[in-house]
Amino acid sequence: ARLRDGERVAHALGQVLKGDFFHASLMSAHYPHRDVYNADAAHTLPAVLVEMLVQSTPDRLVLLPAVPTTCPRGELRGVRTRFGAALDLTWSPTEATAVLRPTRSHRVEVRTSSGTEPLELVAGEDHVLRLEAW
Repeated sequence: ARLRDGERVAHALGQVLKGDFFHASLMSAHYPHRDVYNADAAHTLPAVLVEMLVQSTPDRLVLLPAVPTTCPRGELRGVRTRFGAALDLTWSPTEATAVLRPTRSHRVEVRTSSGTEPLELVAGEDHVLRLEAW
């Protein structure tokens, strides 16, 4: 996901999930046949899914950096950015909406497939970003 290549993300997830390492609940196992629990994989899979949708640093937000074509629409709710704002994100083939709920006033750089823009966030004030093409 950090390479910002959605198709590589889809391929890697497909390889991991087609193996015999995950229960139907996505609980992970250390070996095939699911007999020994594996905490590393249990925490890694959600991280990959989040990072294909949003990446952040203390002063940057990247929206939809690596969404596979197999995920043309969806939503992500309540993710916390590295600059402390809660984020809700919805996307479809034609648009995306991100709602940021910052806990502190801060200037960040927002990156999308359309380019980079500065954004002033004010603590306690929701900020809605609408992307028509991503």
